[in-house]
Amino acid sequence: MTANRTDVEGPPPARRRRRRPAPSTDSEPPRILVIDDDPDVLMLLKLLLEAGGFDPATADGGQVGLDRLDEFAPSLIVLDMMMPVIDGWEVLRTVGSRPDAPPVVVLSAKVGTPDRVRALEMGAVEYVGKPFHPQELVETIREVLNRDAQGRGEHRARVLSALRSGEPA
Repeated sequence: MTANRTDVEGPPPARRRRRRPAPSTDSEPPRILVIDDDPDVLMLLKLLLEAGGFDPATADGGQVGLDRLDEFAPSLIVLDMMMPVIDGWEVLRTVGSRPDAPPVVVLSAKVGTPDRVRALEMGAVEYVGKPFHPQELVETIREVLNRDAQGRGEHRARVLSALRSGEPA
């Protein structure tokens, strides 16, 4: 006899939407949402982050990324800036307006100082230029996740000050 829903004890499991990322534990790796329009970059980052012990999800564009925020409840977002339709600037602005906003690490080919300053002023906590070294990105993500909110703000302020004064950041 095959089991059907009436053969199972208890009510069906409730489906809940997580509003905040759960703190990571040894049994639950940090969730990383990668938003980029390049399928090769998405695949590379998914494999890289899985190998680094993270739980990655990908979104192929700004709107898909925004749609996945509540569903996936990421601990951190890796965000490309140059995407069609809804670009990284709009995603960063929208994410930053949320009270439960996860930290954002920008990963972009736009590596000029004005873009770095703008992204950090809008709330990004790190800015990594493309091309990037895979292990450096993984370590940057680990460092950001290990900082508390105050530490992220202090770090952002130090980097912005250095960029504005022309010092290496």
